Amino acid sequence: MRAVVVAHGDPEASDRAQCLRADLIVAADGGALVCERWGILPQVVVGDMDSLGRDGTERLRARGARIEAYPRVKDQTDLELAIAAARNAGADEVVIVAAFGGRRLDHEIANVLLLAEGPRVSAVRGGTTMRVIRDGERIALSDGYHMWFVELAQRKVVSGPTHVAVALGYSPDQKRIWVVGERSSVTALRVR
Repeated sequence: MRAVVVAHGDPEASDRAQCLRADLIVAADGGALVCERWGILPQVVVGDMDSLGRDGTERLRARGARIEAYPRVKDQTDLELAIAAARNAGADEVVIVAAFGGRRLDHEIANVLLLAEGPRVSAVRGGTTMRVIRDGERIALSDGYHMWFVELAQRKVVSGPTHVAVALGYSPDQKRIWVVGERSSVTALRVR
């Protein structure tokens, strides 16, 4: 099952199409406001409801959305809880939209880290898709800009184990894959 989780960032208008192709739409608190702007009712709204407020929460409940309310003080962000709700509902693929932009840079950085939460989690913003490639996984390049994070090795450093990763970016208009290595060196590979 393909779930789209809508965060409360700054989406592109084209991100709405992700929801139209979803089996399940889960809004992370204020992500429900994004859904409302798009004319879409999420099946589930998850979070502490500080962005949505009491009126918004009751409005969505009256329209048929299931509300999973959590206390404001918690160990997970609303987006983490929304991804968990999607997985608990049976989603084997999670696409996150509206995860970037907005007022909270700390949330934006945390949202990138959520891509490593499990298999088949991606973030989409307009024509850009970002995800983690797991060991042995094959990928196919398609239209649009893609960014992948690949774990190359696990190394021991003084403070504990760390993961060494490489970031890959694919630009179809330039027919190149950009590889950013562990020392931030950039290599461009031509794609045929």
